[in-house]
Amino acid sequence: MATEDKTYCGQGDPDLLDTNDPAALHAFAALLGVTEEDVTDAIEKAGNDRSSIIEFFRSRENSY
Repeated sequence: MATEDKTYCGQGDPDLLDTNDPAALHAFAALLGVTEEDVTDAIEKAGNDRSSIIEFFRSRENSY
């Protein structure tokens, strides 16, 4: 009997922010209370993982 490979189901990783989807980028920026440009800058510095982006903004929150 053949087994089914369930490692790939056709969906992306839900923890990664889809930067090609303007609506997702806008919604995530609104959730954090920052601009979309701030989010794209944070992605360049912290990575594309949602939790890394949130942690990036939290660390900057008390830095000034």
